[in-house]
Amino acid sequence: MRIMSALGLDSPDAAYEDRAILCLELDPAAHLLLWSCREVLHARQEGRAVRQVLGGLKGAPDRSCIILLRLLTSELLSATRRNLDFGLPHCQSVQPDELMLLGAIDRLQTGDESRAGLLLQGLCDNADISGLLEAADHLGKVLHGRGITIRVMRLVPTSLIPSIH
Repeated sequence: MRIMSALGLDSPDAAYEDRAILCLELDPAAHLLLWSCREVLHARQEGRAVRQVLGGLKGAPDRSCIILLRLLTSELLSATRRNLDFGLPHCQSVQPDELMLLGAIDRLQTGDESRAGLLLQGLCDNADISGLLEAADHLGKVLHGRGITIRVMRLVPTSLIPSIH
């Protein structure tokens, strides 16, 4: 895999399958949400540290965001039937599984529940994702209600985007 910096992109919407997506290419809100997911998944921090960092975002998420984030990660771990690839909190590149999760939240915030469901289904290999979809939807709505919008679909390689027939 070839790594390119964000400056080497031809356009802001360019997504190439042969390069790593870097965290610096994410919007600040998506970057902090990704960091928070990694922290919760790796159990490196207690909720207070995650809440303090998320509190730096505009709209200052309250305790409900942390609870929903923990619920989302719990549902993801219980629904998946394969090993997920999530980076450590300090990792500079965004893994495909992380992009799919962020992409699902992106789609839910825009009202595209069917595409979000397909992205989540791809993470869970045809397991029941009803609880995971509900948790992602609630988190997306709470974040959106506080003015925090996740936009990552421009970075998701087309090979990861499910088609709806």
